[in-house]
Amino acid sequence: SAPSPRLYALLRPGSPSALVIRQGPSRTFCTLSWNLGRDHFEVGQWVKHKLYPERGDISPDGKWHIYFALNGEWSSETKGSWTGLAKAPYVKCIKMWPQGDTWGGGGLLYRTGDVPRTYGNVPPTPPLPPQFRFVRGTTTERLQRDGWTRTRAGFEKPVGDWILRKYLPGMGFVETHELVSPSGTVHDCCAWSWAELDVMRERIVYAEDGRMWTVDVADPIGGPRLLFEAHGM
Repeated sequence: SAPSPRLYALLRPGSPSALVIRQGPSRTFCTLSWNLGRDHFEVGQWVKHKLYPERGDISPDGKWHIYFALNGEWSSETKGSWTGLAKAPYVKCIKMWPQGDTWGGGGLLYRTGDVPRTYGNVPPTPPLPPQFRFVRGTTTERLQRDGWTRTRAGFEKPVGDWILRKYLPGMGFVETHELVSPSGTVHDCCAWSWAELDVMRERIVYAEDGRMWTVDVADPIGGPRLLFEAHGM
């Protein structure tokens, strides 16, 4: 049978919507909008070049998307790889930064007043609205901005009385997870390819085997509920 598609989401605390990135088969990617209040998923755009979801970000209002992509067309206007600014859930560039290699790329979107001081005075990036700023931040910075604490082995975040741990071997697309109970018992969630706390709805949302699931923060090892099925798209 065909391998399951891989799912990743960009979800910010407090945002009404998230962006789901689906990969499979191989270099075929699809972006989808995710209305978090209704758990409604809608296809944005299909592309046949590589996206690096872990290097991307969405704006705090969920309307803008920054991403990094590779198509290997080194003599084209993209220089073969590029950072793009698009309107979520699409990848059509409203602004493009051609790059030509795969070092770094992508970035983060902040509210203007929330940009870390280490970046100094960051100018606006039209057509991005003036209330947002684009910086060349990293996956680690994004996770810490969104409430994850860096540990020696990975990252962790409190979810009710539990702790959700996230490991990024190679700091790439692949993630593994654990849940730690109030008594300290560790529950292996290695099948979760992505996971995040949806603060507003007091739940953990996660991807496993090409599907998006949710569990209640009060009982994260209780019965999961299926939100979205990405097979057969």
